[in-house]
Amino acid sequence: MLPVNSFSILSIISSNRLSGPGAAALQQATLLAETGHNLTFACLPGKNLADRARAAGLQVDTSLSLPRKGELWQLPGDVRQIREMITEKQINLVMVHQTIETATTAVAVGSKVPLIRIFHSGLDKPLGWANRLFFKLFPVVAIATSPAGGRALGRSALTPDGERIILPGAVDSKAFNPEIDGSAMRKELGFKDADPVVGIVSRWKAGRGLGDFLKAFAMAKAKEPRLQALLIGRGEGRQALVEKVASLKLADSVVFCSPEERFREALAVMDMGALMRPGSDGTARAALEMMAIGKPLALMKQGSLADLTGLPDLPATIICNNIEEMADALVSYAGEASLRERYSNNARALIESCHTLAHLSDALGSLCARAIAQKWGIRVR
Repeated sequence: MLPVNSFSILSIISSNRLSGPGAAALQQATLLAETGHNLTFACLPGKNLADRARAAGLQVDTSLSLPRKGELWQLPGDVRQIREMITEKQINLVMVHQTIETATTAVAVGSKVPLIRIFHSGLDKPLGWANRLFFKLFPVVAIATSPAGGRALGRSALTPDGERIILPGAVDSKAFNPEIDGSAMRKELGFKDADPVVGIVSRWKAGRGLGDFLKAFAMAKAKEPRLQALLIGRGEGRQALVEKVASLKLADSVVFCSPEERFREALAVMDMGALMRPGSDGTARAALEMMAIGKPLALMKQGSLADLTGLPDLPATIICNNIEEMADALVSYAGEASLRERYSNNARALIESCHTLAHLSDALGSLCARAIAQKWGIRVR
């Protein structure tokens, strides 16, 4: 039998950003390294992602080009380097996270070592024909980071046994907890004690549903005048959002905040949270972090957000089909402290039941062991 903590693993991500798939890939790689695997993390050069990976104690390689803008002439060099890494480091398993490294690595490894593609989409959008053809031509194991992503992958996500493996979204439930005090920051931001504050965490850019959130907030505020909004994030779309706030006559009720190292404190400022899109890492990480702190959430019924509904007798969030339902949910939360407390407790309980780092670590360990066992026909303990 092969011990599960003796694998040499190469994880490749065509990113240098500590956000979206890059952040999720680093989280997974760190957990695998912490459980004893010899992990090499290959990413694009740059400060954020590579530096954080080094700080986490990972072996970092930034030599691959991984072109994403059509520089196809760079691919043969990447294929050669990947083959060299696999030989020199005696790699047992390769994990890839986006399209360019999937195609490049598939050519490089062929059927020599197991290749796992992690899909970081949290939407229900099915795979296109090109991806479906790719999974027929190459021996790649497709794994999703949410049930919604798994449904989108369809048959491509099924194991030889007909099972669909999901790597759960995970949050550090010790670092994100209901004991975090946001009262000082709440005063700094100008919110009164009696103001019910709804927060939303998202990069300020098009495609994140922030315009629809502001419309829902305006509808809710017309029914509950005390309601205030906190937009947590950063990005190039701030000015457009400021103009949207002004057009809705909400300038006195919407606060923008880029908290950086005070992020957890900013989450604690809010009385309730909202989210319109699951985000690019597919796990709805912002929702998981708010839930871990114990914030009652109103979520649009889109992709992996709808996976966070909880159980019928223990609802963890309010799932909304449209902005009118979102507005009604915010009004309900604002007016009923007992409702907020119930959803707060259920949200935290859902995190602890299946979205902790320990749950993700166990799922990763099992996935890697099974992939290698199926490849070589060996028993893994």
